Amino acid sequence: VRKDGQFVWVQLNVSLVRDASGQPLHSISQIQDITERRTIAAGREEILERLRLALKTGRLGTFRRNLATGEGQWDDQSFELMGRPVSTGTPNMEEFFSMVHPEDRVKLMNTMNSAAALRREVFCSFRFFRPDGSLRHFDTHAMVEPEAHGRRDWITGVFSDVSEIVEAQQKLKHA
Repeated sequence: VRKDGQFVWVQLNVSLVRDASGQPLHSISQIQDITERRTIAAGREEILERLRLALKTGRLGTFRRNLATGEGQWDDQSFELMGRPVSTGTPNMEEFFSMVHPEDRVKLMNTMNSAAALRREVFCSFRFFRPDGSLRHFDTHAMVEPEAHGRRDWITGVFSDVSEIVEAQQKLKHA
């Protein structure tokens, strides 16, 4: 507790000093005020929680794909949107494209290749078959991540499940 009555977070490090025979002589203690670090960490957690809520309520999932190796990463929301258990892991490129509607595969592949080649943001709509056989409509926005350590190997983006919007538009069109 500070003199002004405010509580502080501290990190306490204690080391035991021994003599040549291993007998304890004394201890050395160091106390460090980590209040600012804890405040920053709590603020970061709050921002992450709001981001998770925004992704969930917006029916958005995030992904990354290494352009050189094909390695992919999905967040938990992407798995939910795609109807896949997290335990199955992120599908490789071949597996992912096998679930994309056949009429949309070339368009989606060309869009990804364009993002990689031109290093620009891209947008694409595609249809996706979930493991249960249901067909979902997705929009995706993606871009190659800014250069890091001289490499630009990752494309990062979001999946947006727009199935309800597409279905409503189709109903209006046929009404």
